[in-house]
Amino acid sequence: MAFEDENTMFDHSENGTLAEFHREFEAALKQLKGELGQTYPNYISGRAVNGSGTFDSISPNDATVVVGTFQKGTRDDARKAIRSAKRYFPKWAATPYMERVKIIRKLGRLVRRDKYLLSAALTIEAGKTRAEASIDVDEAIEVDHRVVLDRDTEKLADDTLDGVLRWSS
Repeated sequence: MAFEDENTMFDHSENGTLAEFHREFEAALKQLKGELGQTYPNYISGRAVNGSGTFDSISPNDATVVVGTFQKGTRDDARKAIRSAKRYFPKWAATPYMERVKIIRKLGRLVRRDKYLLSAALTIEAGKTRAEASIDVDEAIEVDHRVVLDRDTEKLADDTLDGVLRWSS
């Protein structure tokens, strides 16, 4: 399976289906707007951790929109998170290359599946235009593919991914 770069908005523009792009984007915005304003914990070692207080993240597009309420992490939280990352890194480093490829490729599939939601989130949270947000998410999909594979392993990795897709479908 050959990889092709993602160019979501550009492709819709070139194919005369830009209205479809905007419908998908609007549906994603509608879904996200129903989820705004929640309070989120920090996570350290996979466990929810409350901080020393909270702060609201406000949308740069609309100062009345609270994206979410987030924890104020402490220095101790940061130290614990760094210790946790150092503790778990050897396990990741010992994971066979092709297993890591499977994991990263699964991430890429999830990003591709949710690209309109992720793009919409960037417009709300970071104030990006639809075009900028779409390009950023498309680039993330491309990085997933290019970072984990080099020219010598692409065929093997794609064959492995085909098996993972069949197994996880």
